[in-house]
Amino acid sequence: ILVLVLLFFWIRGFRSQQVLRQQRERDIKASCPHYVIDAVFDPDKKTISAKQEISIQNNYGKELTELCFHLYPNAFISEDMVPFPKNDLAVAYPEGFGPGKIDIKQVKTDFSPLKYQVKDTILKVFLPAPLAIGESLKVNIEFESFLPPSVGRFGYGKNTFNGGNWYPILAVYENNQWRKDPYYAIRDPFYSETS
Repeated sequence: ILVLVLLFFWIRGFRSQQVLRQQRERDIKASCPHYVIDAVFDPDKKTISAKQEISIQNNYGKELTELCFHLYPNAFISEDMVPFPKNDLAVAYPEGFGPGKIDIKQVKTDFSPLKYQVKDTILKVFLPAPLAIGESLKVNIEFESFLPPSVGRFGYGKNTFNGGNWYPILAVYENNQWRKDPYYAIRDPFYSETS
């Protein structure tokens, strides 16, 4: 009988741990941005066309009137902006400079278009109504990324395609503001939320 009683409590404790783990996983999933991306890569055109849905829960302690996303491919628009030290351009672009970028085609939520603004590597999305603390929102972005002839994180070479940070990435919200750090030329310039 003692063995049965101990077995009963062991099984009950195991079930409780499973329930707690599942709840924790649901809480983490709800609190982190969640991306679903349907993309088509065209190696001949060196483009990635995509539709992206981002689920966001406002856990930032303040209602939000706008969202900011990094558009890292736009750092490759011109030779003046590329994220390489100037003396490394010949190595980064062995066949000569060519631009890369990301074109935003549409931003919407619940089939309603949203106003937005693109400035350099930042996409600012204006919300139609403030997103209250704890509320969730799904934002849909349709875009096309163009790979440059660069052998860096984002680009292509003779036998390679590199697609690092090719899609809009929600900026980190910190100290009551969106972090809009640029794509720096040295070190690891990315600061992102776990998603």
